Amino acid sequence: MSAESYQVGVVLGRHKGITIFPAGVAAVAGFTAVLSLLWQVAQAAPPVTELKAAPTPAAEAQKNKSDNELNIVLNVARALKSAVKNPASFELVSAGYSAGRAVCIEYRATNSFNAIVPGNYVSLHGAGSAKAKDWNKYCARQHVTDYSNARYFLK
Repeated sequence: MSAESYQVGVVLGRHKGITIFPAGVAAVAGFTAVLSLLWQVAQAAPPVTELKAAPTPAAEAQKNKSDNELNIVLNVARALKSAVKNPASFELVSAGYSAGRAVCIEYRATNSFNAIVPGNYVSLHGAGSAKAKDWNKYCARQHVTDYSNARYFLK
């Protein structure tokens, strides 16, 4: 291979009557057109839907149970939020539902002196308590299903 033929392959432009640049532009334009056509075909195709098995009755029952428990936790949290001195300062830290059907809520709120104070609240069968002995009895050493995501529904 001579040095002159090597330069023809490397240099873009005209060299000894051979034009490489327009051929390269045509190749890029053709490649771009093919990609554009493929993109249009992909966008026009109907979306692929996955076949999902119908939920089993046990799974459906578990989902309904979880939804009911979340609604109970939300109702207690909303009632607690409206009962604090400054409802706008209420922050739900954690919330749970224990096997003994108690709603356990840890929260922060401001007091009369604008100090942020933590608090615990237990609601059992509609009766609420902020006493430490009730928290220890129903929430501290119990299996509690976590519903801390309820904080996103309180805004």
